Amino acid sequence: MKTLRSLKRDVTDLQKKNAQLQEDLTHALEAAENVSQPKPGKRGGPSVKQLQTKVDGLRKQVAELERSRQRDKRKISQLRAKEIRKDAEELQDQADFEVGDTAHKMRKLLRRFHDLMLAPSLEGDEDCKICFDKLEPRNSISLTCEHVFCKPCTQKLAPGYEDSVRCPECRREVLKDDLETVDYLASDQWDALLDVAKQWAKMDRRRGEIGTSDEEQQEEFIDDGRETSESSSKPEPEQAESSSPPPVVGKRRLTRRTLERSPSVASSVPGEEEVRQVPEADDADGRISTPPPVESSGSQDAPHTPSYAASPVSVKRRRLEQLAESRNKKRRV
Repeated sequence: MKTLRSLKRDVTDLQKKNAQLQEDLTHALEAAENVSQPKPGKRGGPSVKQLQTKVDGLRKQVAELERSRQRDKRKISQLRAKEIRKDAEELQDQADFEVGDTAHKMRKLLRRFHDLMLAPSLEGDEDCKICFDKLEPRNSISLTCEHVFCKPCTQKLAPGYEDSVRCPECRREVLKDDLETVDYLASDQWDALLDVAKQWAKMDRRRGEIGTSDEEQQEEFIDDGRETSESSSKPEPEQAESSSPPPVVGKRRLTRRTLERSPSVASSVPGEEEVRQVPEADDADGRISTPPPVESSGSQDAPHTPSYAASPVSVKRRRLEQLAESRNKKRRV
């Protein structure tokens, strides 16, 4: 019985201690809330929750700044690499110009330009006249008559071991060895021509920086039929005495041929053709008289056409377009 009473006392003491602890815990929670939250009507500091929210916002801002920094670093690296490549290309061009054979490279550019001008091309919207399929580069064949067909249809035109092909449009006989594959569209051909022109201009500009008198006397890249003012205004030298002077007829033929070869010069000096065609009379001493120099006053009033090298980019492009258009018209005929 005594043991039971002691157990009950212990339980009662434990209950009292539990109640006291519960009360102390409640007071502690209230004190913590009073510390973190200001009392109504009084100004206090920010709460823990507000501080935590502010810290999270700052962390997000730092992360965004770090991402922006990484993007800027990548962009700077790309710009540096681009600048380095550009400097390397300039140094390579300079080294090629100083070390390599400039004349050989210019000849190669001229051959490339010649091949591009003579190469057949497609307008982009042409169809095969046989199967009516759209013509594609590297799958089309151009005949010597400038008519273009797709490769399968061209192969069917001459089956077996025949050596020639008959054009379905103009009925002209064309050897198989003369068939040519069309590799360019008109736009691609134009881009390739512009690329050649840029390379030539780059080399010509570098040659101009080094320039010598011999290089200045060389022919222009494109002969536009004009003669220098020095050659047009320079009087003809007197011919030496001869017992049998050349016949006048031959000289007249040579003059006509020269005028036909350079129509721009003939048109720039009015009356020159009539003066040159008049047979020259012999002097009393047996010397061949030279024609009087043509007055240059009329040539000053004539419009001055700049050479191809001195023309602006728009004029050069228009001349190349005219050449391409004339070739396309010739191929259409």
